[in-house]
Amino acid sequence: MLEPTKRTTRQGPHWAWRLRRHLGWVLAIKIAFIALLFAFFFSGGQRPDIDAGEVSDRLQLHR
Repeated sequence: MLEPTKRTTRQGPHWAWRLRRHLGWVLAIKIAFIALLFAFFFSGGQRPDIDAGEVSDRLQLHR
């Protein structure tokens, strides 16, 4: 029967270290992507300046 290799580092088996590094990169990329989406869609430059008069005109509430 074959026995698993015993390669270890300070943090545990070799596969666990590679998995931890891979998941760290995936999470970092996802967080960066979410930050870019937030900056693109919800930044202050994307919001129009609206005051009460414009809302009234748009909804035709003036008499």
